[in-house]
Amino acid sequence: MLTARRLSKAFSGTIALDDFSLELTTGEFLVLLGPSGCGKTTLIRVIAGLERPDKGEVFLAGKNCTSLTPQERNIAMVFQHFALYPHRTVRANIEYPLRMRGQSPQLRAEKVERITAFLGISQLVERKPGDLSGGEAQRVALARALVREPSCFLLDEPLSNLDAQLRVRARAEIKRIQRNLKVTTIYVTHDQEEAVALGDRIAIMNKGRLVQVGTPEELFRHPATTFVASFLGRPPMNLISGTVVHHSDAGSVISLENVRGPRVTFRGIRGNKISDGQRMCVGLRPDDVLLGEIGTFGECGELTLPVEVEMVEGLEPDFIAHCQTPAGAILVRTRARPIIGSASILLQSTKAYLFDAETGKRIE
Repeated sequence: MLTARRLSKAFSGTIALDDFSLELTTGEFLVLLGPSGCGKTTLIRVIAGLERPDKGEVFLAGKNCTSLTPQERNIAMVFQHFALYPHRTVRANIEYPLRMRGQSPQLRAEKVERITAFLGISQLVERKPGDLSGGEAQRVALARALVREPSCFLLDEPLSNLDAQLRVRARAEIKRIQRNLKVTTIYVTHDQEEAVALGDRIAIMNKGRLVQVGTPEELFRHPATTFVASFLGRPPMNLISGTVVHHSDAGSVISLENVRGPRVTFRGIRGNKISDGQRMCVGLRPDDVLLGEIGTFGECGELTLPVEVEMVEGLEPDFIAHCQTPAGAILVRTRARPIIGSASILLQSTKAYLFDAETGKRIE
């Protein structure tokens, strides 16, 4: 088990971690996801002991290791740049941490043989890093970390320097390795596809704080804030500004910004969390907005808006239409390739999310 408890860290007045807390179960694969500069790398450096927190504590297997050196924590780390010793062979690179621990040549040889066979790189052991492809170097870096038999495995964007096809194969390999070894793993990335493919859970960070943590499905279906809603999902959720015109036990009637006349009613939104005049963000996934020719939807009881389709991207079977509407830019996912020009969209209010515009938090 790994626990980060109320960690804070600042560099020259810039806050990197802000009262950050997180707990991992033994053998869990957790992905840290967030934009560049949100504190992901700082967090794993603090966990590894490469940085000391200004406040807070780190626990490994129930033991407070905040004051321990990196060597005393038995944590292995793989960086974005693999940092292999160019003058050493693959074998020497992999066995280096074992040599630093003072293990015997025979034991080092046995462990190197076992881990290279497991990763399928036995044929590379006499080569130098300069003779390796990107994928081979990535496996050697993983082998050097795993040969230590760590209690925790930290990976800081280890695939970002690989091409797209190799990244897909490499992340499948990392997931296979982690499942087989059952080692607690934290994986840092800003790529949401990578996060969804790898993580048992995803922890979304922003400005040094933990915004939300959960399974990929939980985060996609139940985003806690507008940040999570707009960050997770490709293409991102549409967020449309509006104001509550009337709220009652029957639901909320919301007037969308810059839209005259039509209003959208949200049924079943009750309680005291909503009041008349409250500013809202209406969230709709591109899949939950329908696109058609002018007059297609008629009197259907849902809110329709005139749009201009300005651009279409994608290939069959999915196209993304970029639409300009009185309420702002809206993305629509459609199976048929839309025609550039005037059209109409229908907002399926039963599939919409409501967020408080001031706090950004979702209204349950």
